Amino acid sequence: MGTPHLFYINKGELMKLLYLISMTRPGNSIMAAIGVVVGFLFSGNSSRSDLLLLIVSASVSLGFGNVINDLYDIDTDKIAHPDRALPSGKVTANEAKLFMGFLALLALTASFIVSPLHGIATIIPLILLIAYANWLKGTPLA
Repeated sequence: MGTPHLFYINKGELMKLLYLISMTRPGNSIMAAIGVVVGFLFSGNSSRSDLLLLIVSASVSLGFGNVINDLYDIDTDKIAHPDRALPSGKVTANEAKLFMGFLALLALTASFIVSPLHGIATIIPLILLIAYANWLKGTPLA
């Protein structure tokens, strides 16, 4: 038996990846993508690569928000959503935090490739998502 292929993923690793992806609520990304497409059509930009990068940035930013929300709501989710990745133990908090960092990095990279302005416009909602999860969630204004 030879060494495993460089890109070989065993079943356990694949399942872990699928659980992490499920935390991003991929179905919600469709709405984010539609919003980006509509805004893009009004922008006058015709670059398909810019559109793809902005869809990626918006989708993974949304995923970032869902993962951070799951991290902060783990105790509530143990009762309300015990089958979700974190409360069920299929994903650890550390794995979720690493994944969240990856999502933020991917969102920022994609948006800064389009332009510095788009990058800054991505930093702001990421900061707001962190602030919401940490401090604003229980406030009446939020």
